[in-house]
Formats: sequence, structure tokens, C-alpha cells
Amino acid sequence: MSLLYLVDGYNALKRSGLFQDKQFSEARSAFIAYLDRYRPHGSCRNRLVVIFDGTSEVFSPKESCTFEVIFTRGESADTKIVEMIAASRDHKNTVVVTDDKGILRCVRPYGVK
Repeated sequence: MSLLYLVDGYNALKRSGLFQDKQFSEARSAFIAYLDRYRPHGSCRNRLVVIFDGTSEVFSPKESCTFEVIFTRGESADTKIVEMIAASRDHKNTVVVTDDKGILRCVRPYGVK
């Protein structure tokens, strides 16, 4: 069984505390490099999608090679995550990584982890 991890990018980045000594864009790149290197989502069969608010103007997609990075362009990452859950057919194998209570309230009825 493979899992889909949807990560609230800036929420996880800020909460991790690992990159607090870096400038904003540098911290985001370091966070993505960390996820790519250490694969905290486990098995190579598991899919990881990191969703950030905003646009990718200052981000090179080549920075990530083992997972997908989405910039929401005009909508919040919260909204995008909820939309992705609503559109998914496999809720029981989906994990949402955030401590944002608004997102959790919206996705909990779907039975995601």
C-alpha cells in the first residue's frame, strides 16, 4: 500500500525549526533539499506533494527530483490542499501534514490521516 502525503509547505517549514537561521527563500530551498535527501515520507512508492502559497518566480523546479512541489498562484495552500482531498478517490491512504486547524477541520470528514 502506498500513501499520498500532502504537505502544507510553509506551515511545515516554519514548524520544523530546522531552517530558522536562513532567509525565507533560502529556508524554503533547504527544506525542499532536506525532504529530497531524507525522504521522511518513507518508501519510494509513497508520493509526496508539497504545497506552497504564491508563485514559483524565485524557485527552480530542478531543486526537487523525487517529489512534486506546487505553488498555488492566487489561492491559498489551505484551499489547494482541501480541493486536492475533495478530488481524491483514495482518502484512507492520504496523509495531510499540517497543524493548521482550519485545514484539519475541512479534511477530517474525508477520513484522511
